[in-house]
Amino acid sequence: MKETFRKNIANYITIIRIICVFILLALPVFSNAFFILYFIAGTSDVLDGFLARKLKIQSEFGARLDSFADFSLLAVCLIKTMPYLLSTVRPILWVALGIILVIKVISIAGIIAKTGSFGLLHTFFAKFNGVLLFLALFLIPVSDINILGTVLIIFCGIGAIEEVIYVACFDKLNLDTKGLVFEIIKK
Repeated sequence: MKETFRKNIANYITIIRIICVFILLALPVFSNAFFILYFIAGTSDVLDGFLARKLKIQSEFGARLDSFADFSLLAVCLIKTMPYLLSTVRPILWVALGIILVIKVISIAGIIAKTGSFGLLHTFFAKFNGVLLFLALFLIPVSDINILGTVLIIFCGIGAIEEVIYVACFDKLNLDTKGLVFEIIKK
């Protein structure tokens, strides 16, 4: 029992993030409760991966569960913030976001085609962008949304392009790759 718990602790933490995501749906956006639960969810994203690597308990299932939890958290945050964003963000940023989303969908479709199941890449750039996006939600109520949005679009756009190039160029995909440059150097 104790060994089973240790081997699955990272997955249990990921499941906590998924539960937080569902609760976030019911909370008012930008409320204290929303931010507290969002912080717990974001912290769990860092902690599950750290523990999996530290305890050497990484698994294909864990990587896919983490990808699902990450995607779900991002989707719920977009859903919750959309009314505010629609009324304040400049149209050009929406166009850029649409292009990034198309690139991400192409990347995900490539991952599905090559691995047979859903997954997201865990590159350094993707992790960096994850931190940026995580912090951005806290900044929305207190910053110029269009400046913040421009910074996010630039970094997320570069990350999306890196991912789609990686998926297109490599037959065997490693969802935990450090990034395109690291893979090229390895070859």
